[in-house]
Amino acid sequence: MSNGQGQSSSASAQVTFNVPGPNSPGIFAQIGAMEALPLNPDYTVNQAGKPALELTGLTQSPAPGAFGVGFIGSATLPPAPNAGTYSWVQLINRYQYRILWGSATAYPSSKTGRSLCGASYSPPVLDTVYPYATFGQQKSVPQDTVIDIPLVPLTSPGTGVQDAEANIVFSATMFLMWTPSVANSIPVPLASVNWSFGGDAVNTMTNQTATFVGSTPPTQLTTTFFPNPCSSTSGTVQQPCTVIVPSSDPTNFGYPVWTANWKDTPAFTCTDF
Repeated sequence: MSNGQGQSSSASAQVTFNVPGPNSPGIFAQIGAMEALPLNPDYTVNQAGKPALELTGLTQSPAPGAFGVGFIGSATLPPAPNAGTYSWVQLINRYQYRILWGSATAYPSSKTGRSLCGASYSPPVLDTVYPYATFGQQKSVPQDTVIDIPLVPLTSPGTGVQDAEANIVFSATMFLMWTPSVANSIPVPLASVNWSFGGDAVNTMTNQTATFVGSTPPTQLTTTFFPNPCSSTSGTVQQPCTVIVPSSDPTNFGYPVWTANWKDTPAFTCTDF
């Protein structure tokens, strides 16, 4: 500005922004086990349903039925009215399975009777919805929980013939997000955790006895469960996972970044192996 004599002057001031946010974020996991279950089209268990290999065995009110893995987020939040809200985002890194077909007519295009099946996409992809669907008290803070129930059918597409054997490999990254209470705020990442599981089901052609939540045992199927490597043991014991914090991600700063939406990816395709 001018002082009226053709000379310019300037002034400076120091401004301090006090921006409260969460501290000490963490994610805990509950891991179930793999079961070969007869399922209805809506994934409810029914002895007359079609068999599927499913990660299941956990229950928690008000979750609908059994689920396979649950994540509980926590952090030291700012005091009210700035506590904000949690949300979740899940990205799928790998989802594929190997199948030994139950008969020559189960998958006619197979020349070997063995196929490796998966969707054609460049990982990671968004797991269907943003943010990830939660239930019940998960809308509140400071404790927030989210669940997943991954599965793979044990019948061949189109023919419905039961597979002789199927093996599934699944891996994903679950992100814990926080949205400030201020109007028009956007979610920011607090932490994330990589998790995965695998399982194998064999059609033994004889009745099997299995113990799982909320149903009668399936028939003709036995399973092997490969525990989740997310620092958690098989079962309902809650253990801490290795949490990835945004400061350790100089590329995306902890934000979930994906190439496509899982629901928009092409259908599973199978190739012989």
